Amino acid sequence: MDKPEFKKIIAGISAFYSTFKLTTKQLDAWYENVKDLDYRLVSIGLNKYIQTQSFPPTVADIRKMVCLNELQTADELVAIMYDAVNKFGMYRSGEGLEYIRKHSDTAYKIVKNYGYRNLCIHNPEYVKGHLIKFINENKANIIGDALLTTSLKTKIGAIKGNANQKYLTT
Repeated sequence: MDKPEFKKIIAGISAFYSTFKLTTKQLDAWYENVKDLDYRLVSIGLNKYIQTQSFPPTVADIRKMVCLNELQTADELVAIMYDAVNKFGMYRSGEGLEYIRKHSDTAYKIVKNYGYRNLCIHNPEYVKGHLIKFINENKANIIGDALLTTSLKTKIGAIKGNANQKYLTT
């Protein structure tokens, strides 16, 4: 979302919630935390929010509105995985994994743990059963990861990488 779109979102919130007032610093902080979101999805989510909530949204509310709607179902994840298998087969696993990564970070993480070869040799219903179990066991992490901004995920990854490096060299 760019600055003019962000200003429209803020104007929309202000129009419905008279108590919603932000300083310039607060506006800048808000923008930094929502700029990676798609304007259209924020608009739709905000319309739903306004119709169901009495208090103005927080940054977390806005991220939840968008990110939770973007989470894919088990059927969608399995479809992405088997599109890759059908296009690239077992022997072009690098290309298959890259295809999955481009379409879904969640599916990519799952296939990296499960194994691309295992994906190729099992039928979709078998994989879907394991996928649903994995999603249920890891729902908090999946949702939590979806709510973070891209820049925050990058910073966390860098910190984890440095921490892992420190332990490897000592």
